[in-house]
Amino acid sequence: MNKEKLKEILHDLNTIGYYKINIVDLLGNEGIDSFNEISEFFDKMLSNPQINHRLETIQQGLNITGKDKYYEITHQEYLGRALGLKDGGLFNFYLNNFFVDLAKEFLGTEEPELYNALFFIHGKGLPERSGSQKWHRDLEGLKILKIFMYCTEVGPENGPLEYVPKSFCGGDFPINEGSKTMDDYQRLRILPTELEEQYCTPNSITFTGSPGDIIISNNTGFHRGGFIKEGFRCMTHALYVRPDAIYSPKDINYDENVNFVDINSQEYKDLGEKQKYLKILNPTNLRFSYGGINDSGGMRGGQISNKLTNSFEKLILNNQNINDKNKIVIILKDWASNLELLKHLKNNGNKIILDIIDWLDVDKYDSQNNINNPNFFPDLLKEYYDGYIVNNSKMKEWWYKNMDNDLKKPIFIIPHHWDERFANLSLAEYSKNPYFYYLGYRGHEDQNCFHVQKLLDGKLLYDDRSNNNGMPGNRYFQDRPVNGVQINIRKEGSWEYCFKPATKLSIAASMDSVIITTYDWSIQDILPKDYPYLLKSTDYEEIEKMFQYVKDTFEKEEWFKAQQMLKQVKEKTSLDEIIKLYLEIEKYFTNEKS
Repeated sequence: MNKEKLKEILHDLNTIGYYKINIVDLLGNEGIDSFNEISEFFDKMLSNPQINHRLETIQQGLNITGKDKYYEITHQEYLGRALGLKDGGLFNFYLNNFFVDLAKEFLGTEEPELYNALFFIHGKGLPERSGSQKWHRDLEGLKILKIFMYCTEVGPENGPLEYVPKSFCGGDFPINEGSKTMDDYQRLRILPTELEEQYCTPNSITFTGSPGDIIISNNTGFHRGGFIKEGFRCMTHALYVRPDAIYSPKDINYDENVNFVDINSQEYKDLGEKQKYLKILNPTNLRFSYGGINDSGGMRGGQISNKLTNSFEKLILNNQNINDKNKIVIILKDWASNLELLKHLKNNGNKIILDIIDWLDVDKYDSQNNINNPNFFPDLLKEYYDGYIVNNSKMKEWWYKNMDNDLKKPIFIIPHHWDERFANLSLAEYSKNPYFYYLGYRGHEDQNCFHVQKLLDGKLLYDDRSNNNGMPGNRYFQDRPVNGVQINIRKEGSWEYCFKPATKLSIAASMDSVIITTYDWSIQDILPKDYPYLLKSTDYEEIEKMFQYVKDTFEKEEWFKAQQMLKQVKEKTSLDEIIKLYLEIEKYFTNEKS
């Protein structure tokens, strides 16, 4: 590494916000090889009839894309997909040691993250500026290292990049007034104010240049480019940000039209230590049939997807990924009996796992015979399933005996996590301590929690926060009562007692409430049997006594013991812990394949 050159570039980035140099002067022979590979990609791109047609439409002033940047043609239009590691050598160029070291020094982090590696062509369009042809700032963070490279001659008429010196966040720009925070500096504002715009044009610098010229900039400063008056312009760019950058994408694969890194490819393996600069959020082959955020399906589909990929939808089956092959597809609820879907997934070589969470045939359900571990499950198409997910260990044993006795199929035990929205609710003090309240789904024929209405009518429960048919009601996410006490009362041996998850327990723990509860199968796995407020039966008199016992022991040894135990439950059933169990499913089938 040329330390003197690095020092020189850092000085200019931190004072005026930019630095210009030719690739040969910066990287020598390595730079020549990279430039030749990148130029070859552009040659192929420009020889493509579709790309030439697009350039013609731009020159005619036709916006056939419907976008502000109609004048831009990226690699996606040429490849028909995102840019991968082996396409045109662009990733290798931007991951060269000099740029990585520069990013580390400039951004002040050992693990800068590379995003938005792009081949693009700008053509001559309408006489009015549009999109990035106007003055703007980039929003990814308070410091952004963006590296541009010209691949054609760029004169004054070919849309050169323009930059306003010192206008970056914290720069000595008169209108900045030394601002260094996101609130002061931009606050989701890309375009300049009227005063800033008046200052930008007369104080800007224009980067004309030759093929191989590189412009390195802190792109939080005002800049614009691509306003072509003659011909066209070919160039590349990529940017580095800090891992904690405020508005940066959380995954290099965030946009299916920009970049895609296949972690199973040889190219990715060959990167070695440089893999860490291409942030990929828990790369996974898991897919889910059910999305969203609410009810048990949304929580065990959409919320898991969001935790793994920062998107509630990315891992959910849809028209774009339904034909994917060799994935691990977790089927939830009503999708479990979709024979056409199961056949399609199986024909594509996918492993299919049934998550039995809240899987109920309402036509079979009989509250009068809801005893002795009843089987109210729908008919199981077991020949299509490669494994199952249950919520407790006794249910696993029962499933093997009563539903699918193929011991070669794994059964994974995954407790129900608590919804992070509950833990983030504000605390609220009420006049009564302890504060008894009901929160949750009352269940099919009110079997999911006994005596709720009677306890409300008898003033033992002070508050009803029931949800509606599994969906949150108006007061579901109201607050977290200080010294709160929730309830979970299920009849021993009932379908709910045996097969429903410990959702009320985990939610109570997440809200720092204690809970009066029966010792359901799912609760037995995560709550010690010496918990002070376990019910011995569902008799109403027994429940009344327990309410009084909680009052009598409030802020005494039993109360504090219950709180301590529920802190442990909160940790065990957090999404961070539960995610590990989902990744174990992927690990199991990966090892099986190998």
